[in-house]
Amino acid sequence: MSMMGGVYTGHVMFADVPYGSYHTVRKFVDVNGDNRIDVKNSGMVFHFVELPKVSFKDIRHIRKADTWAAYFSGKFKKKEMEDMASVNPLLDDAIAFENEFFLDPDKRFAYIQREMALRDQESFYASARNQGLDEGRKEGILSVARKMLQKGDSVEHVAVVTDLSCDEVRNLL
Repeated sequence: MSMMGGVYTGHVMFADVPYGSYHTVRKFVDVNGDNRIDVKNSGMVFHFVELPKVSFKDIRHIRKADTWAAYFSGKFKKKEMEDMASVNPLLDDAIAFENEFFLDPDKRFAYIQREMALRDQESFYASARNQGLDEGRKEGILSVARKMLQKGDSVEHVAVVTDLSCDEVRNLL
């Protein structure tokens, strides 16, 4: 079986993990049988990073992977982040890009405009979809009402079953 890697982000609390630990690892288990999935070979491991729990006693001895948790937690001062960036050159690049982005009003404005356009487009599609669903439901109800009338049901009975008004049902005759 071929498995592709993926990323899940979210906030999950585990009761069995001490509060000081911001990083937990969970493995897949076959719940339909007793077979454990070979995690070592399949790569089916979830790493959960709880950003509110991130803290370090001495950032001078921080591991490279921990620098990213620190960066995304937003808990550290500029000087501390610079010290961490000396451990992780990619983090240094990210901080430089972030600073350039926030200091350049044209880039920031372009970003905001793009985000607004994407949200407008998403809203438009959601509205159009909902309108289509509403029209489809209405057509379905009218179709059922017509069939009921053709079978000889009374206007009042059709109105009760379909939630249409008696006038709407009469207009179908």
